[in-house]
Parts: sequence; structure tokens; C-alpha cells
Amino acid sequence: MSAIFKKEFRSWFLSPMGYIIMLVFGLLSEVMFMMQVSTDDLTGYFNGLTMFVAFIIAILCMRLFSEERKTKTEQLLLTAPVSLFEIVLGKFFAAFAVFCLCLAETLLVVMVVGFTGAPDWGVIFTSYVGYLLLGAALIAIGTFFSSITQNQIVAAIVTFLTFVGLMLSSSIISIVIGMMTAISSFWQSVLTAIIYVIPIFERYYEFAYGVINVSTVFYYLSVTAVFLFLTARVLEKRRWS
Repeated sequence: MSAIFKKEFRSWFLSPMGYIIMLVFGLLSEVMFMMQVSTDDLTGYFNGLTMFVAFIIAILCMRLFSEERKTKTEQLLLTAPVSLFEIVLGKFFAAFAVFCLCLAETLLVVMVVGFTGAPDWGVIFTSYVGYLLLGAALIAIGTFFSSITQNQIVAAIVTFLTFVGLMLSSSIISIVIGMMTAISSFWQSVLTAIIYVIPIFERYYEFAYGVINVSTVFYYLSVTAVFLFLTARVLEKRRWS
């Protein structure tokens, strides 16, 4: 796995792509900070980064497996003397490492606020924990979409649209429940359960307000594990096809 990780991580910075991703995220995060009214309370700042995180991760994940298929190197990868899950984990952790570097750029904002104001350091800490967990889950989802398509642009678009759909899902379902007052209590329960499971972004807001919920941590780790498992199964199917 370490060889896959090193190769994948190095490839980001042997081309301009890794630097461009970091530059774009850094600029977007700075713009978000300048839009804040309060210089002490960074809750709104961290909440506002979710859309940018979704966009960057969609770009970050688009090439993980799609590029291998496009350049015809996937068979070499699949026949390498490592397990499929090690291949998936190597690429996943490489993308996660680049995401962590992007997230580290926001420390500049935190340092500025620390020098000029009196931020709540506990909330800042939990916000970073939340983004690490959210980022891992989103990267796992993006890795899966990259494994099922050959075109990088298609992978990025599908991944980002999925993220947008997840952002809006709970609101849409809540509106449906409000409009369909005549539906049975069973279907209301089903829709409520969907609202509980789907809103991967809304669960982050607990961290942004200084709360670390064990069930939410388990939720993010479960989403990450499920999509990495699904990616490995996709590769296994192609290995034997």
C-alpha cells in the first residue's frame, strides 16, 4: 500500500494539478474569510467552506482510477503484487493527504484571528476534526465514482452533482413530507429515516458548533468504509472480466 500511496501522492506534485488545487482552495477560503462579519467567531467561516470542500474533492478524486483506465495502465495496476484493497487504500490516502494540505491552508486564517481576536479554540479544533471525517467520507465516495467511469471530467461532474444532491436532500425530503400530509405514518417514518442517513454535510455542523458526537464519527467512518469496499468490488469485477 505504501508504494501505491507514494506513487500517487508524488504524481500530484510532478504536474501542476496538485499546486492548482491547493491554490484554488486557498483563494476560495480567503474569500470566504473576507466575507465574514465577525473576526472572532469562525463558525460561519467553517460552515461556508463545505461547498468549496465538495468542489475540490470532486476535482481531487476524478483522476484516481479514471486516469488509469484512460492511459491503459489499469491492467498493470490490477495485476500488481498487492491486494485490491491495498490499491484502493493507497489511492484514497494519497488523495486524503492532498486534502489535508489544502485544509492546512486555512490555518493561516486561524492564526490571523488568533493574533487579532479571541476565537473559541475548542470550536476550531472540533471543526477541523469534522472536516477530516467529512473529507474522508467524500473522498471515499469520489473514489468510487472514479472507479466506475473512464472519463475524468464525467467522474468530477457526477461526484460534484452527487455532493450537491446530498447537501439539498434533507431539505427536499422535508418539503415532500410537509406537502404529503396524507401519506401514511409508515412512509413518513421511511422518509425520516432517509433524512437521518443521507445528510452527510449537515452532520458536519455539529462539529462546527463544538460538539463531537460519537454516533456522527461512526457515521462518517462507516460511509468511508462502505464506499472503499464498493470500490474494491468494482476493481475485483474488472480484474476477472
